[in-house]
Amino acid sequence: MQLALEIDLSAASLQAQVFKQIHGLIVSGRLRPGARLPGSRALSEQLGVSRNTIILAYETLTAEGYLECREGAGTYVSNALPDNSLLVAVSSKNATHTKPIHLFVPVAEETKRSCARHLCNCKYAI
Repeated sequence: MQLALEIDLSAASLQAQVFKQIHGLIVSGRLRPGARLPGSRALSEQLGVSRNTIILAYETLTAEGYLECREGAGTYVSNALPDNSLLVAVSSKNATHTKPIHLFVPVAEETKRSCARHLCNCKYAI
């Protein structure tokens, strides 16, 4: 599989360019959940950039929940995208953009106490 990415080799951050373009393809729906991405070697050769550039971009997308690595099987678009249910279309004159909505969900005091009792390392421990 080839991705339609365009890289400006004279720009400072090649990794950021790869990240932004793949992220854009995922968020816009052109890369669907479950779609397999090309291997880091193949994509680095296609774009004429270092393999480390691709690996770092893939790792960042994975850390943010957009990609998932399946050991021995490749890299895929995550089935549970982090912003998938929180995107809202915002219309302007000639284009539609997506804008994330940040929700605040209060945590019950009982949940906080429960986490503290079990000494778990979650962010709700007191």
